[in-house]
Amino acid sequence: MTELQERPTTAQIDEEAGPPALDTDTAVGRNVYQAGERLHSRPGDGSLSRSERVQRPIPPNSLTWKYFGDRRTFLTILRTAGLENMWPQLGQAVSDHSQVFGDKANFAERGARSRRIIGTLVYATPEDAKKIAVKIRNYHKTLKGDMPQGHTYHAINPETYYWAHVTFFEAIYNWVDHFGRRPLTRAEKEQIFEESKEWFSLYGVDDSAQPQTYDEFVAYLADVFENELISTTVSRYTFGFASKPLPPPPGTHPVVEKYVWPRVAALVRLLNVGALEPILRDRLELVWTEDDERNFARVSRFMRAFSVVYDRLPLRFRFHPDTVAAFEREGIDPADITLESARTALAASRAAFAARSAEVVP
Repeated sequence: MTELQERPTTAQIDEEAGPPALDTDTAVGRNVYQAGERLHSRPGDGSLSRSERVQRPIPPNSLTWKYFGDRRTFLTILRTAGLENMWPQLGQAVSDHSQVFGDKANFAERGARSRRIIGTLVYATPEDAKKIAVKIRNYHKTLKGDMPQGHTYHAINPETYYWAHVTFFEAIYNWVDHFGRRPLTRAEKEQIFEESKEWFSLYGVDDSAQPQTYDEFVAYLADVFENELISTTVSRYTFGFASKPLPPPPGTHPVVEKYVWPRVAALVRLLNVGALEPILRDRLELVWTEDDERNFARVSRFMRAFSVVYDRLPLRFRFHPDTVAAFEREGIDPADITLESARTALAASRAAFAARSAEVVP
């Protein structure tokens, strides 16, 4: 695979021989792209055949296991959905194939459902994880369609599928940095990135878009934020809760809807818009005031302080059920998972995989 630093960034490609900018606002189905946007062609199904797949499990003693199943991941679930839908091809797929339009609460429900499905994969046994991951991949095989300027898209295009994967493990960085007991160190983020390679391998998708090192990933992420994520009808709709309160879930009691839900909706807006990168807030033209920034900082400080208490609660209150079941199955207490133990577990897992692979080579 070509290393990221050896290839030009998207901005450099556009400057030299990139796609032409849209002359006018362009509608494709329910989605509208703004004039001036430059859209890359990302067609093609990057699925690997059974013989091509090299699926490596995520070790149970990983930092991914420690953090991904924490209930606090839901605090910024709408930010995660928004990052996906700002990627042009994913946003178009939602426009063409999703049923979420008509009720913004559905975006929260869709995000929660996606997280549960992915959580089932992350915390499965190795053999089950391989099957679940390919099943998830195959679900996306029919998600394809048209883009502006005669281009087409496919949900399993290597670049597109990799970005969808990034939004899940990058969410760990985001929520822990803002609401965990302390921000992750660079070494911990690097470890989670390394574990994300095992995670992505399970899907059986061409990994040519995946950076090789954490430094390359940092550059990749900055480039995506700067040059790839765009404001469209779909992405703005996803962040509609920023200007219009999120409606309550169906079946909410009228008293709760009247007196409690407005505060919940305000907190949802504060957390998800506050956790979004300023460059993306500006691109989406989201209103964010100095008061908002101060209130977000107050909530962040409170969550950090509360973590001392939260981390002592029983696992069933802190983690999703699939996560609790996995910890009990493996006999692991997440409190015992450290950077060093995660490094040891990943090294041992990779060594064992290499040994098994060597045994089957004629």
